[in-house]
Amino acid sequence: MNVIRSIFYQVYSILKIFNRSKIALFWEIVFPIILLILFGSLADQQPSVTVYISGDTTIVNHIESKLNNTGIKTLVVENIVDNPRTYVVEKSLRSLDHVAYIYIPKDFESNKNIHIYSTSSLYANYLSGVLREALFGFLLNNTYIGLPHMLLFRNFNISTEIVASDISSREIMTLQIALVIPLSSITITISLLAMFTLTGLDKRMYISPTSKFTAIFIVFVAVLLYMLESTLVLFLVSRMFLRTSLSFAMTHVFWFTYIINYVIAFALALILYSIVLYKSTTSKEIVAASSMGVPVFLFLAFTSGYFASYELFPEMLKWFARILPSFHTLFTARNYVLYLEINIMSLVYQVVFAVILLTVSVLIYPLVKKV
Repeated sequence: MNVIRSIFYQVYSILKIFNRSKIALFWEIVFPIILLILFGSLADQQPSVTVYISGDTTIVNHIESKLNNTGIKTLVVENIVDNPRTYVVEKSLRSLDHVAYIYIPKDFESNKNIHIYSTSSLYANYLSGVLREALFGFLLNNTYIGLPHMLLFRNFNISTEIVASDISSREIMTLQIALVIPLSSITITISLLAMFTLTGLDKRMYISPTSKFTAIFIVFVAVLLYMLESTLVLFLVSRMFLRTSLSFAMTHVFWFTYIINYVIAFALALILYSIVLYKSTTSKEIVAASSMGVPVFLFLAFTSGYFASYELFPEMLKWFARILPSFHTLFTARNYVLYLEINIMSLVYQVVFAVILLTVSVLIYPLVKKV
């Protein structure tokens, strides 16, 4: 009986310790709720895409009404687009989202070959099904009343084209993972800064405002080299075992966005650790609070589209994602690899954001903190 009571007491004591720990409570309660909200918002979420359509006026109006009724934003283009591929890419870059263009031949009665140009295979397949249903209803109610359904389906042809360079999904996946590596440096940077504080190395490294910047630069370079080492290992594994082409690694745009992601993560780490030092008074509190970089990293990665498909985000989450500079780095790198195009405004936004964030973080990072 005493043994059972002792075991019960030990279990109760451990649960009590967990419930008193803010970090443990976060991982037990808050983090699952965040995942539930993020992935729950994606469940049963149909693709939201802006569709541009032109061609035969009568059937275009019918398809526009049908697509709008299904929740697909559809805009009629008065003039036929001369170069649909370029048109789709330009619209996608301006809207920071995937778009599609549907062309209905002017002589639809004799030429029933319909073309869909899309920047996403997911959207193209979805639109093809909705468009086929709309055309079936149009033909059934207007010109082919009484014909068997199979003849109606055979009476038109829908072709889809994904407007992108010939790049595999594995390479896109490797690109996203490679860009998330510098973003994850926020966790390592905070841990390294905590170690400096607890060992007193920070006080030995700088005793004046000038040497403070030198110490920050040393940490910046050390963590960056570690991230590059991790990226190199990723490339080797992807190349040797998955046979993935790494053409994106040869582009200056990828490495530019890679550095921007690292600067953003490093700046956030300095700001978060400054808050840790301001709030903490003991070594145990610093060690516990230094893990706060993990949820921040996961939040940025999920909402920026690194771990979940941005195509399926609801409009509210898409709007929030466009505010994050980490979304713009991924958007810039992917679009350059797929379309060889760059959104200048998006590029400027992420650079300005990174510079401002880094400046603020360096200025507020404390000079000396006694623990």
